[in-house]
Amino acid sequence: LYSKIFGFLNLTLVPRGTWDPTLITVMVGGLLVSFLSYQCVDGFNLFNKNSNALQCPLSQKSTIGRFNIPMNKAVDLKLVLGEAT
Repeated sequence: LYSKIFGFLNLTLVPRGTWDPTLITVMVGGLLVSFLSYQCVDGFNLFNKNSNALQCPLSQKSTIGRFNIPMNKAVDLKLVLGEAT
């Protein structure tokens, strides 16, 4: 059963010239939106300090809601296996 996802994930199709790279555009689009969005969050911008950076989502007041971004950078077995452990 051939599908777009199978055609993208099956790298054995590359030598035959039938590999379908069109899903790369979807992934790049998602990464671009995510990267640009993080530039508006206080403390997560890469370039220069943004004086207009957001402390909380636009739909909430700063006293009620804040961005919930994980700060743990450790990659352990529980993170890798997820629900399997």
